[in-house]
Amino acid sequence: MVRSGGRGRSAGTGSLMRAGLKLAGRYRLEAPLGRGGMGEVWRGIDLRLRRPVAVKLLPLTASANATAVARFRREAEVAATLNHPGITTVFDIDEHEEAGQRLLFLVMELMVGRDLAAELTAHPDGLPLDRVTDWAAQILDALAVAHGQGVVHRDIKPANLFLLDRGGLAQNAPPKNGRVQNGRASNAPAQNGRVKICDFGIARLADATQLTATGGAAGTPLFMAPEQIEGGAVDQRTDLYAFGCVLYEMLTGSTWIDTGSGVGAILYQHLNRVPASPRTLRPEIDADLDALVMDLLAKRPEDRPEDAPAAAQRLHAPPAEAEGGPSRAPVPLALGQTAADASEGTTSPSATPARAAAPIPLPPPAPPPNPLGSPNPPGAPPLGAPPLGSPAPGSPGSASPTGTRIGRRGLLVGGAAVAAATAMGVPAALLLSDRGSGSGRVNAKGGRATGPSASPTPRQVKTEVLATLDCPEYVFVVAFTPDGKTLGTCHGRTVRLWNTATRKTRAVFSGREPGGVGTMAFRPRTTTLAIADGGTLRLWDTVTRKTAASFRTGFRIGDLWSVAVSPDGKLVATAGKYLKDGSKGPKQPRIWNVATGETVAVLNGHSGRVADVAFSPDGRILATSSDVIRLWEVGSAKAIDTFKGSGALAFSPDGRTLATGGPDNTLIIRNLASKRAVSLAGHTDVIADAEFSPDGTLVATGSQDKTVRLWDVATGENVATLTGHSGSIWSVAFSPDGRTLATACGFVKSVWLWGIT
Repeated sequence: MVRSGGRGRSAGTGSLMRAGLKLAGRYRLEAPLGRGGMGEVWRGIDLRLRRPVAVKLLPLTASANATAVARFRREAEVAATLNHPGITTVFDIDEHEEAGQRLLFLVMELMVGRDLAAELTAHPDGLPLDRVTDWAAQILDALAVAHGQGVVHRDIKPANLFLLDRGGLAQNAPPKNGRVQNGRASNAPAQNGRVKICDFGIARLADATQLTATGGAAGTPLFMAPEQIEGGAVDQRTDLYAFGCVLYEMLTGSTWIDTGSGVGAILYQHLNRVPASPRTLRPEIDADLDALVMDLLAKRPEDRPEDAPAAAQRLHAPPAEAEGGPSRAPVPLALGQTAADASEGTTSPSATPARAAAPIPLPPPAPPPNPLGSPNPPGAPPLGAPPLGSPAPGSPGSASPTGTRIGRRGLLVGGAAVAAATAMGVPAALLLSDRGSGSGRVNAKGGRATGPSASPTPRQVKTEVLATLDCPEYVFVVAFTPDGKTLGTCHGRTVRLWNTATRKTRAVFSGREPGGVGTMAFRPRTTTLAIADGGTLRLWDTVTRKTAASFRTGFRIGDLWSVAVSPDGKLVATAGKYLKDGSKGPKQPRIWNVATGETVAVLNGHSGRVADVAFSPDGRILATSSDVIRLWEVGSAKAIDTFKGSGALAFSPDGRTLATGGPDNTLIIRNLASKRAVSLAGHTDVIADAEFSPDGTLVATGSQDKTVRLWDVATGENVATLTGHSGSIWSVAFSPDGRTLATACGFVKSVWLWGIT
């Protein structure tokens, strides 16, 4: 919002809007108060009723945005149906013409105070608890009235919640030393007065056609409910989710979202990340209030309070009897932790064993010759090659020498985040930071940065585009068969098998259940493919093209996201969204016996949805990624290590190193024996997948920034950046010989094959 500099003339529309101008012969403009994307706001006088008003003006020029005009009229239309002291009153809407120019204007009450966003800025550690509950109750009361009239606001956020100073609305004189934002005069500090919900410009009436933001989805990324992001139906519970985000910030002084990433990463967190409970950041918060916030932030609408009155009733419930007793809300990873913090060690596992068995230790460590230990398994041939140059700059195969997996086995919901971010029409610069820009950097907390003077010379890599495969559907997962002769691609409804020599489709598996094919993984040393078909896991023989076995996993149709097959092919690990019965609470990963289809173990411990699962090369360890990364003994189903991280998982071929990624745009490489971790920065958006080369010397990362980066494991250097993709990268896969890298360009419906030497 741009405040006026005290001049009585609009800077943006020439001489048309000026002090003294009378609109429709009734409203006289007094002074400009602000300017935004929806036009300008002026302080005015209603000459007929002799009262101060706020006047919002939108020039109806030839370039006027049709959506903006529709929103402008919608704001008046919706406000006219509502009558509540907690909702901004709109008095009039009309048009004015002067000097051949037309204006659409909206007249509303002029309010004295400031918005909640400004109040939160003044209280970085959170608001006083009595003030929080007072204002929260007022907001819920106003929402109850709006929802009762069939109105869903769809943009509840601190900037749209105005705090009136005691005394209420502006009378016949302007506030002294006050300022006005969007027709709302503001003074500091705000007092414990009335809260008003403002700006119903993108509100939706129950029987009205939905208006969206420019280019698609409507709303503000930091406060959008999952169903908004995914383009689903919205109702009163959508507003309650946004209110939960606001309440969280009122209590803690900060949003639960990591805002240091792009729009796609922010939306991904709404879809996947479970917030740290407010009580972990501010212990004096009552357990019941803490639980209410966590329920408001539930991913599924049906898991939230039914309506605003139900939430208000819980807000006013008496506090828990036992002070400091256990909260009903989960307590996952605390906020404010970065990838660099991952080197600080582990937390105590809290998993419950699913069955008894002899413990199986981690592989014995070897003396590390470099900061992360040897990336090569014994006997592995080196892939180093002398410098051979690169393709011409700007070509599709160009590799920049300058220079975390939303889980390649669970990308469908991440795809929704990217689609929504693309449709938002919100300038990415408003939500992007420069963190992770520039060349690949290594940051090891407590140690020196690695570089040419501290580690081996970075490997020289040459890349070229070998081919592109055009696909009939979106591509979310790519994987090579163990012999490298076939490439599998997962499309959401089908799985396609491609002959890597001819690059032609040789077989297609079509899903049998509604909800589509969620993911896939090849069974080692066999021709069998494990496919998540709705809520069923199917083992499909790629030679006979018949289903060898199938069993129900208990997940709802379409909610089985992640599948990993053990190296011996005898076990399958699964993880997903919600169980078939729709029950609440964390949905834990499971291990299955392939031969019998029986559950071998349920891995209890995560407090959030599990995005990825991966077996170690020796099959003794299973890694799971959710609110934290956990390592489990497969034999005993006991958690043996827990550390910070999220997103994608990839073991090195020797099993000594784990690569993880997440919405902080960095790649974390951790030595499992020494527990030392480094954070590699370079991508400018979410890393969707990570994969080690077969010899363990490189890690490939695919990102929503439309690039693939190759990292030297020994030095941490970004040795190549593969550009030219026209869409986000959702999956990467090395061929067994390491000479080919497949990259899935999801929504562009193409797979690129890169030569790596």
